[in-house]
Amino acid sequence: MAKTRLAVVGVGLIGIRHAELIHATASTELAGVADPSDAGAREAERLGVPHYTDYGRCWTASGRTG
Repeated sequence: MAKTRLAVVGVGLIGIRHAELIHATASTELAGVADPSDAGAREAERLGVPHYTDYGRCWTASGRTG
């Protein structure tokens, strides 16, 4: 069964927790983190996922068109 790919937009307290839970869940894949801050880049690096400075770039990188 294919994993559900999800991204997190914003890595405040709640966003960080969401990213951790997605990353730890066997049926999901954390596809990336979108946040313009240095904290966003650090969180993405910690989880081993791509970092995007805005959600539009994250969406484009996913291959979605609409």
